[in-house]
Amino acid sequence: MDFSHLDPVFPDMASPAGARYHYTQSAILARAEFVMRELYDGPEKVIIVVSRSGSLRLGVTTHFFFNADYRIFDFEKAVDGEPLRLK
Repeated sequence: MDFSHLDPVFPDMASPAGARYHYTQSAILARAEFVMRELYDGPEKVIIVVSRSGSLRLGVTTHFFFNADYRIFDFEKAVDGEPLRLK
């Protein structure tokens, strides 16, 4: 896998340079919206996401996840200016 496109600041979550990775509600929601938009706009029809449960629960869904848990979601149709939602 090519990880060269990853932000070199990550995993710095403490300094001002790493503000987008802070563990705050606004930062988590901004990251979730960015990732969901990237996934929604991509050409793939089936996507597997591996993530920490806290990021998924707080930023994307309100579901709790257990170790090795999985869920299947579809995107709702996007409306301009509105955050993406899962159904």
